[in-house]
Amino acid sequence: RDLGYHEPAGRGTNIAAALDHVNRVMHRRVIIFLLSDFRDRGFEKILRATARRHELVAIWVTDRRERELPKRGFLRVEDPETGEEALIDLTPKRVEAYRRLADAQRRDVERVFRLHQIDCVTLSTEGSYVEPLVAFFKKRERMMR
Repeated sequence: RDLGYHEPAGRGTNIAAALDHVNRVMHRRVIIFLLSDFRDRGFEKILRATARRHELVAIWVTDRRERELPKRGFLRVEDPETGEEALIDLTPKRVEAYRRLADAQRRDVERVFRLHQIDCVTLSTEGSYVEPLVAFFKKRERMMR
């Protein structure tokens, strides 16, 4: 309920600041669900510290449109973090470069999760969030037995 009615104070993602806040206010070990698209930088150190201190579960929200661009034409985009707008010329060379960059960023985030033993549930904006979450909790239940 609180997430649905929350009005953000500003724009932008700052995972490090959010985790720093949690680490300062939560003195006992808790389960933290970190919901993000993980399109941020500089959060690995605090993520590692948080995962050591608390049980951290990453909820990774993905959108196919951020990975697969049209192969031709122009695309007007707005950065939801900054509000900056741009017109992108979608030449095949640029689309391929973008795909490589997106794949590298995805692999980096996956590496960080594996390295610090952080469970991750991937949700897509295209599908239901119910099935992946139910599967995750069933898997966790089996592991706890």
